[in-house]
Amino acid sequence: MKAIRIHAHGDVDQLRYETDVPEPEINDHDVLVRVKATSVNRIDFFVRSGYPGMTFDFPHIPGADIAGEVAQVGDAVRDFKTGDRVVAWPLIACGHCEFCSSDRRWLCANWQYFGMHVPGSYAEYVRVPAASLVHLPDDVAFEAAATLPVAGLTAHHALKAVAQLQPEQDVLIWGGSGGMG
Repeated sequence: MKAIRIHAHGDVDQLRYETDVPEPEINDHDVLVRVKATSVNRIDFFVRSGYPGMTFDFPHIPGADIAGEVAQVGDAVRDFKTGDRVVAWPLIACGHCEFCSSDRRWLCANWQYFGMHVPGSYAEYVRVPAASLVHLPDDVAFEAAATLPVAGLTAHHALKAVAQLQPEQDVLIWGGSGGMG
């Protein structure tokens, strides 16, 4: 498969386009997604240049935003089928901590992040847990969907899950720049 990988931390010259990267293997609860669109986020810069306190196994595939089509489903997957249009939540919940057990996986204490802890979206295919996928309506372009996971869901998570903002409440938006802005 084709992918962009890094083999060491550094500047943009560390990004390498490669055509012989092994295709990911899926487990029973996973989906293999054929990436149709992705985006570039600030976290990709940190992964490439080196994130303080984090180590990476090289070579590494960055990229957190995944929009594409289901290419294969694991044996236990029931909500998705080959050809479905999907977008992935960039955080992978553990499924076992107190938050995951109480149906609040967005607060998972042991989360992983696409492109940081696991191979990301700068590839033709990505292995995604089915629990991290959402069906993408036909009238939403893959390119538009790829702008939502990191920036859009981060804002949604901050306002709804963390701040628990309710209708008619006021909120101060501090700054208006970057993907979050």
